[in-house]
Amino acid sequence: MTVFFGVIFAGLFAILIGYVSLRRSGIHFSILTLAFAQMSFNLAYSELTPTTNGKSGLQLTLQDPRIIDNAIATPGAGLPSATMFGIDMTGNCASTSPRPHSSSAFS
Repeated sequence: MTVFFGVIFAGLFAILIGYVSLRRSGIHFSILTLAFAQMSFNLAYSELTPTTNGKSGLQLTLQDPRIIDNAIATPGAGLPSATMFGIDMTGNCASTSPRPHSSSAFS
């Protein structure tokens, strides 16, 4: 539902900016377009930082409600997991299995 409202809001915002900008010509069109882009950037990085997380962007956390994922797949199946070369990088040491011992000269 949030995505739907985000698309609607972005479309209305684009129509408003387009209506104002496209009525200008020449250098005034360029300046006005760049001014709207800069104002939107500054708004997202200053006033809306608690909502948008600023430079980091919107972050997915494990505490987020997973309504769509749970409706499509089994609960927890859509959760992202960070791995590198098959090694769990989430910091949860309990979920990793111990390495099998090998006979080598370095052990």
